[in-house]
Amino acid sequence: FTLTKKIRPVDIINTLENENIEARYCFKPMHLQPFFKKYDYIGNKVSEELYKNGVCLPSDTNLKDKDLKRIVNIIKSLW
Repeated sequence: FTLTKKIRPVDIINTLENENIEARYCFKPMHLQPFFKKYDYIGNKVSEELYKNGVCLPSDTNLKDKDLKRIVNIIKSLW
């Protein structure tokens, strides 16, 4: 999901990490990576906004309902 208000991706990532739950930033767009900076790209900043405001949350086909509820409750506690 993406965040655009007071709570930032780092807040969610750190809070979940404190509970031994892994979350990550969205993948860095190719055109922002050092090797590719010199190349042209087609785009209108959508990938940059997703990278800046997005969080990849835990997901797995084996994720139990109780684990999902725990993750949701931890994130909701930030508001």
